[in-house]
Amino acid sequence: IYMLVSLTSIGLGALMFFYVEECYFKVQETPEYSRRCQELCVGLMKLNETLYKNLVHTPDLINGFNNLTDLCSSKNCIEKGGSVQNEKCEITDVKDYFYWFELPWSIAYTVGYGRVVAKSDLGKFLTIIYAMFAIPITTASVVFLGRFITAVIKYLIIFFESRVLKRDKITKFQRKVIFIEVLLNIILVLILSLLYKKTILQHQGFLESVYYVLITISTIGFGDVTWDFEYVNNLTQWELLFFLTTSGNLFCLAFASLASLISTCVSQGTERSYKNKDQKSEMDTLDDGNLDS
Repeated sequence: IYMLVSLTSIGLGALMFFYVEECYFKVQETPEYSRRCQELCVGLMKLNETLYKNLVHTPDLINGFNNLTDLCSSKNCIEKGGSVQNEKCEITDVKDYFYWFELPWSIAYTVGYGRVVAKSDLGKFLTIIYAMFAIPITTASVVFLGRFITAVIKYLIIFFESRVLKRDKITKFQRKVIFIEVLLNIILVLILSLLYKKTILQHQGFLESVYYVLITISTIGFGDVTWDFEYVNNLTQWELLFFLTTSGNLFCLAFASLASLISTCVSQGTERSYKNKDQKSEMDTLDDGNLDS
């Protein structure tokens, strides 16, 4: 139930940020061609100054550079950004909606890549409010899913040892649980890495794909490895939906599996510390009894 609530909140969050950022308070960005235009004009101005100072004044060459410099000075290469309000907007392509999936997803799982962010004031305010609700819900869903994974692993160990191996007593039970959880984490990381290597990271090496998965599920989120958006744009809407559903479920499972491994290791350490304390208190009681006698 918590997982369903978490996924629903991410889907609604993507819809909210889409309409806020793309429709009502869209902040225009400087296009890439405008940046290149500005760089070209700056270079032409510097070259014109160099030619004028250091070279022979060839009339045709100087006039040509002067005309280009004047054109750059008069033409505004940079488009000014601003807020566009009350703009009519509708989802004509599912890809436009799924583009904003990364923002609530990175907020809920505290990854924070920063590739898709809110730029309007309202969007930034909603990001803060959304984080206050989405992070606790997602944390609770991960905790419960992790406990479910641990419970399934314990059940399978007990079933295998008692029914298959016909053993009356299970030795080193916690170590076996930890071993299987480590193995499960490795398998999930490799499956996700192979999936990403064949799809959104097909131009990257396999090590880069493993690195991306581990950085993501550990919530470090450097953001130095980016998707191949050309591959994403070539997908149909149903193919994109299938890919996001598959990769999203695998990610949730890997994330919860890592959480269950950490929880099991912590509980194992806590149990050992309590046992050591109990043994020490028993020894102290025996010593006190010997002294009294």
